[in-house]
Amino acid sequence: MADISAIAATASNMSMAQTKAEAEVAVLRRALDAQETQAAQLIESLPDFNPASPATQASAPDPRLGSLIDVRV
Repeated sequence: MADISAIAATASNMSMAQTKAEAEVAVLRRALDAQETQAAQLIESLPDFNPASPATQASAPDPRLGSLIDVRV
């Protein structure tokens, strides 16, 4: 009889663990969906980049910047 009780307890524990895991996955999916929505909104809020725009050309850095590295040994 003790074996039957142990098997039943083990089955119950496994079932509870599986239910807990499924709930955790559902919460993570909701969090990912929320992040996806927020990221899409953030991307949509960014202004369009047009390299031919005069505003873009006026604010472009000097092409010589970053072309040299000072190294001391």
